Amino acid sequence: MAMNVEQEISDLKRRVAEGSFTYIVGQLREVQTHMHAQFAEVRADVASLHKDLPGIVSDAIRSTPRPG
Repeated sequence: MAMNVEQEISDLKRRVAEGSFTYIVGQLREVQTHMHAQFAEVRADVASLHKDLPGIVSDAIRSTPRPG
């Protein structure tokens, strides 16, 4: 009888651990999906900035007051 209780406790602990692992994996998957989306936005912003940068620099140089 004691053997069955110990086995049942062991089995319950294993199942809880597996459930916790599944939960954590799910949470990590959500974080990864979010990070990929953020990275895609940053890449798009950087690509746009790279394209617009020459105009931004020339506008800044033209609008800088000249001495004398």
